[in-house]
Amino acid sequence: MSHHDIVILERAAVGLLLAYAFGYERKLRGAPAGERTFAIIGAAAAVMTAVVSKSSPQAVAGIITGIGFIGAGVVLHAGGTMVRGITTAASIYAVAVLGIVAGYGYLLDATIVTAGMIVMAETKHAAIFGWLDPDRLARRFQPDSDHLDGAASRSDEPTT
Repeated sequence: MSHHDIVILERAAVGLLLAYAFGYERKLRGAPAGERTFAIIGAAAAVMTAVVSKSSPQAVAGIITGIGFIGAGVVLHAGGTMVRGITTAASIYAVAVLGIVAGYGYLLDATIVTAGMIVMAETKHAAIFGWLDPDRLARRFQPDSDHLDGAASRSDEPTT
């Protein structure tokens, strides 16, 4: 096994582990895609990027296109108005990008960004981050739609 092979395997392992950690968090929250799906996406993106980045950088763009289809598959419209799966779709996109970053060899950067994204995903659920939860603070603010409706109803002039 050559040094180049070891480097590719290291990058794939980092992509897999980071994506697995992110998928584990999503699975804990009942998301339709979990740790295995995320790990496969992260490892595949890392390997493909490590192998083809120098000879065919446009192939990396293909990863993003393919992930768009997977992400669209997890977004569901419930009851005609409520959309579910947006966070999971965004997370799938994110782990593909993190796999690409790891595949290019920016392993520490990918690790730090993964940790930050997991912390952000957990702000709603971890007591220590309760002060950051926008749902808890939202009642202190007037929604944009109410503000706009109120302004339109107070206007004496017709809108064009």
